[in-house]
Amino acid sequence: RSEVSGRAESRYLVSGTVQRLDERLRVHVFLVEQATGRQLWSERFDRPLTDLFAIQDELGPKIVRMLPAKVSEAELRRMAQRHTRNLQAYEHFQRGQAALLVRQKSGNETARQMFRRAIDLDKTFARAYSGLALTYAADYRNRWTADAAGALERAFELARTANEINPDIPETYWTLAYVHAQRREHQQALKHLERSLTLYPSFADGYALMASVKTFAGQPAASIPLMRTAMRLNPTSGYLYFLVLGRAYFFLGNLEQARLNLEEASKRNPEYLETHVYLAALEVASGGTPSAGWEADQIRALEPAFSAKRWLDNYPMTDNSQKTKLLQALDPLGL
Repeated sequence: RSEVSGRAESRYLVSGTVQRLDERLRVHVFLVEQATGRQLWSERFDRPLTDLFAIQDELGPKIVRMLPAKVSEAELRRMAQRHTRNLQAYEHFQRGQAALLVRQKSGNETARQMFRRAIDLDKTFARAYSGLALTYAADYRNRWTADAAGALERAFELARTANEINPDIPETYWTLAYVHAQRREHQQALKHLERSLTLYPSFADGYALMASVKTFAGQPAASIPLMRTAMRLNPTSGYLYFLVLGRAYFFLGNLEQARLNLEEASKRNPEYLETHVYLAALEVASGGTPSAGWEADQIRALEPAFSAKRWLDNYPMTDNSQKTKLLQALDPLGL
């Protein structure tokens, strides 16, 4: 084991022993975490001692097939330990995160159920409270509830609870910042994001939300380097990163870069309303009437009663010149 450890920086090590007991062969296999020496899994195989090569042919592939699942479980436990000791709570949290990212009402309801289950299993799981807060913020932002003000207030309460439970992780500050942004309290949002980046300077989502807030506050030029940093730190980022970048370029008047990024956002999530709103405005600004009409149809398919003025009522943007620019672009489409 020490010889292998010296040659490679592996997180996990497979080792084993072979014993001959009369006419039987006993094989013990172990999966060990290198850094701690902790045994994560073991299995014993007993076989008649007939053909040693036949035993090797049988057990080798079997062990190889079993290892990925065992390593995945070990990785899950390692990641979960930063936030909760309850693995089942962490699994519910992950499912909630996945459902939340879809940005649809049904997914939001699923996410809320998952986060509540995680909290039921661990009342001190700060990130589950953060996730739950974001579901209420989504209700407000997307007008998925008759009591929008109540949803936003609930989001704020839960975000504060998450931060009180664990003020030492960047994610709880990120959630506070996001809710402050929905409340159009951009300076408070930026303050919390600065704290999140102090705790974790490579926090890609922190830079991305900071970029978004800068655009909402009328500073799209400041968004670009922040968003580029976020993408460098998280090269496998999803559609929201491209939306934030495309939105900033739209307000800067760089329609080529706006199109490039907004189309990529739409490709990655074709059912996200905001992307189509900006693509429709972009097409009008570019003089592409047929394409603008097509984007308007996509908007109405996603939200038949869509009204840009009403949509902006729950939108975090505070810069009036940008809101006017967006409305003027959408006006010829009857939106």
